[in-house]
Amino acid sequence: MVCFFPNCEIEIYEPSENPEVCCYTGEKKDTWVLIDTVKADFQPINPNDTQVEYGKLLEDTYKIYVDLSTKVTDKSLIKIVGEEPTYEITGSPERWNRFHNFKKIIVQVQRHSTL
Repeated sequence: MVCFFPNCEIEIYEPSENPEVCCYTGEKKDTWVLIDTVKADFQPINPNDTQVEYGKLLEDTYKIYVDLSTKVTDKSLIKIVGEEPTYEITGSPERWNRFHNFKKIIVQVQRHSTL
């Protein structure tokens, strides 16, 4: 059984519906809007578990447990409050409707931060 014990606060960002346009290239720039700040249980994933689940070793991969009512999508970016790196979601957030109701999110460190 997995328990949900919040150990940090995270910010959840979604892509903006009205992206800015670069004045030099005319290309759309990624813009992100802060949707919510929530308490979360942030844990590293054991490399052996990633080998079993994904068929390969994933580096800089973590699992996050949040309240079931948290609005998060597979396009969201996540940032721990007070820390520098941003995290992108791998796959889709999973709903766990069992004894403890929560969402499980698998994230990886984003190599090139867009926030």
